[in-house]
Amino acid sequence: MIGPLVISPLLGAILGSFTISLTEHPLSSLWRFSVCDHCHHPLKVKQLIPIFSSFLKTACRCGHRPSLKYGTLEAFLAFVFLINTLAFGITPFGILINAFSLVSFYISLVDWKTLHVTLSSLCLLAILSGLGSHLKGQIPIPTFIMLGGTILFYFAWKCIKTTKPMGTADIFLFSLSGFWLPPDFIPLFLFLTGLGGIISFQFYRRKDRKFPFSPAILLSLWFTIFMSSIKF
Repeated sequence: MIGPLVISPLLGAILGSFTISLTEHPLSSLWRFSVCDHCHHPLKVKQLIPIFSSFLKTACRCGHRPSLKYGTLEAFLAFVFLINTLAFGITPFGILINAFSLVSFYISLVDWKTLHVTLSSLCLLAILSGLGSHLKGQIPIPTFIMLGGTILFYFAWKCIKTTKPMGTADIFLFSLSGFWLPPDFIPLFLFLTGLGGIISFQFYRRKDRKFPFSPAILLSLWFTIFMSSIKF
């Protein structure tokens, strides 16, 4: 069991580093050797190690140092992967919840940066949620109805308007909770989501008072999935 507990957070940190780069650079640029954001000089191997590279005194010969937020985000996903492994082990469901966490991490980063969630990432999250429900042996009929209604509403709006309705992605993410949570844990999920939304609003300042809600939804959902798995 020691092996997976070491490999899992390491994999989480590596995937977290790649995901952060994916949200900030074109996909084609990720296959090249990493360079310094300041002087564009190729980085050394030791400066590419996830988490630790953000805490080096200098990440490049020019003296530029990457923001600590990168190391913090990488460490957070490593922690999530570790908790998932402790709770669910190296099982099909454990692997699936790690994949769900990674896609949620990507959606949260993109939403925080652009206030936009791509339909493709939502569809991938829905597929993972459906597989999770299948592995748990449950058939959440109300959730399928909500998902179907949300998708129909989205495309109906697109036929009438040229812009995506605000909050559609949030409704979609809320409906995914039915795949993962037993009914008695839904109130906890809603409470944590509301609390997370309030905190996000305080940290995310815009003149139009818009703020990304998906990070609060997905983090609360992940935490509630973990709590629902604990045998009291």
